[in-house]
Amino acid sequence: MNELIPLSVLELNLAPPGGWSVYLAGHGIAVVEDDIGRPAIARAAARHLLIEHREAQAREVERLRRHREEVERQAIEQDEQFRAQLHPGIPLGTFPDGVDPIIGQIEAEKASDPRRKSMREELLDAQFGRSPGDEIPYTYHPIGPASDDER
Repeated sequence: MNELIPLSVLELNLAPPGGWSVYLAGHGIAVVEDDIGRPAIARAAARHLLIEHREAQAREVERLRRHREEVERQAIEQDEQFRAQLHPGIPLGTFPDGVDPIIGQIEAEKASDPRRKSMREELLDAQFGRSPGDEIPYTYHPIGPASDDER
């Protein structure tokens, strides 16, 4: 029974990163030639490398499983936080029959906020930083002769 495993056969199950010479030197395994001149390693060393490779794959699978669980847990927490911030909506039957729910909701919002500003007030605040009391009054003077009714 041959006690050596050719690297070409071992490569079918294990592809080392960086090439065989670097990989085997890192594990302290010597490369020899088998009876027909192929680079080979001892059968026990090959068995050890394959076991180590399977364990590394199992660790990676476990790491990915834990990562997926953590990502899923975070997504669930974020979704719960998002849903907690959503408005619960208006219960069915709040508005009388024949009233569009959207129009009813708009009217309910207007009624619930008595301090609501007019469009003019909002524009003045947003554009000029002034209130309506600070506004300069304007007088309209028509161009052309005034009619008898206006005199």
